[in-house]
Amino acid sequence: MHTTLCGHAVGETIEYAMMAAERGIDLITITCHIPMRWEAFGQAGIRMPLEELDDYMAVVKNTAEQAKPLGVEVLCGIEAEVYPDEVELEPMDEILAKYDFDFVLGSLHAQCRSYIEWLAKNKVKGDAITAFLFKG
Repeated sequence: MHTTLCGHAVGETIEYAMMAAERGIDLITITCHIPMRWEAFGQAGIRMPLEELDDYMAVVKNTAEQAKPLGVEVLCGIEAEVYPDEVELEPMDEILAKYDFDFVLGSLHAQCRSYIEWLAKNKVKGDAITAFLFKG
């Protein structure tokens, strides 16, 4: 689940923990989108800016402390990005190395303008996309 720092979540993180407790769920993970420097990944309403990452970490830590008496463990995660341009991923790799996340969720936002433009610019279509996504 996200926090309001990403621009498209509602409510307070403690409310998520309270709802989890009401429903008998004893573990939740907060996973806001990782900051990305490219405008198409960082526009308002998609992800928090880099300067708010420390605030995010503090919010999750505070929520974890508040949720303990409710019997809910709160983990700190981040929703990282799968993207074909390795240069754009270098700052993300630095964030992942710097912070101690409990969980890293990999996501592919192929609907983002940056992704669509990259595919068009590099003339990637159909089977090539599948090959890229599932290369091992």
